[in-house]
Amino acid sequence: PGYVPDLDPPPTPTGVSVVAGLTFVYIETDPPVFTQGHGYDRTVVYGAKWPTGDPEPTFDDAVELHTFVGPVGSYPSDTGTRWNVWLKYRTNDAVESVVPEGGTNGHQVTTGKIGNADLGPLIIEAANLADGAIDLESDKVKADASFGAIAVGYTVTQYLVATTGLLA
Repeated sequence: PGYVPDLDPPPTPTGVSVVAGLTFVYIETDPPVFTQGHGYDRTVVYGAKWPTGDPEPTFDDAVELHTFVGPVGSYPSDTGTRWNVWLKYRTNDAVESVVPEGGTNGHQVTTGKIGNADLGPLIIEAANLADGAIDLESDKVKADASFGAIAVGYTVTQYLVATTGLLA
């Protein structure tokens, strides 16, 4: 006569891609379509930071970081943070996947890096060097070309145009 919860666990997420951006961890899965637990409620993101020199974390070290609805989500992070990430689906009856997606050590990503270079400090330095370097009235570079590729590209090619404070 009343509502009967379905305590069957949902499947483990499939088609998972975890990619680090500058200040976010981006996550994508196959569309979550299943009927257990009266259907899909959300995707649960578990993670553990992995500081240099520490042993690699496992799911037992992870904590719930975030949840999102649908096949795409993101989690904010400081730059230069190394993460191990796992995913589970949660049903409308609040039952999670039994096995976390991500294997023993999860998906390993580091925010704010390309190769081994941490972009966070480099972006701040570039912004400081470029601040006031372009005269928007005359559309000319005011500083010498030693402050970086923006000025070099501008003075050499003359193809970049300053508009509303940005180079376009």
